[in-house]
Amino acid sequence: MFDLDDTLHDRAAAIPTFVTSQACRLLEMQVPDAMRFAQRFVELEERGRVWKDRVYGELSREFPQARHADERLLNDYLRSFPKSCRLRQGAEELLRQLRGKAVRLGIITNGRSDMQLAVVSALGLGDLVDSVVISERVGLRKPDPRIFHHALAEVGAEARSSVFVGDDVRSDVEGALSAGFRHAYWFDTAAVAESAVPSRTSRVTSFAELTEKLVSF
Repeated sequence: MFDLDDTLHDRAAAIPTFVTSQACRLLEMQVPDAMRFAQRFVELEERGRVWKDRVYGELSREFPQARHADERLLNDYLRSFPKSCRLRQGAEELLRQLRGKAVRLGIITNGRSDMQLAVVSALGLGDLVDSVVISERVGLRKPDPRIFHHALAEVGAEARSSVFVGDDVRSDVEGALSAGFRHAYWFDTAAVAESAVPSRTSRVTSFAELTEKLVSF
């Protein structure tokens, strides 16, 4: 089982690039102003935890160029952001390799169904995994163990023979372990102290490293 945002795809890199481009394109900002706009977007959205209507609403109050443009910016985000997402280097190769070994694969992600499904489609993940479980759709959010159990049931797997890969120690790692997963792989994107990583967890920094560990699992 894999997390989506900042695990299979590098959302942290995609967001500021997209929003900078969006500010130049829709608000006719110069690049320095657009970059400041994007930086503030990143601060306000808290790694995707705050929905974008609130983010753009606040930006429209803080930036004169964005005044009364929040709805237009939100609609553009919904339509265009998924197209700017890219899989992390090595992610597709790993998924195909595991699929070739008849390993059952799934994605568990928090977020809105429409956006997450659009990202999954844009990344071409629909043909690479057996199940995509989205918090809004099932009414459960990581780290609630029930969302992990739901995903396992969808692919017909048991927690004790399953592993989870994610970037968030609390939502992904602790959530999966509390659901009884055999092991968790923490995809380190936030420089969390080693002491914060639970037992039965391995820290990885790239899909090349992850592939070495998973193909022999």
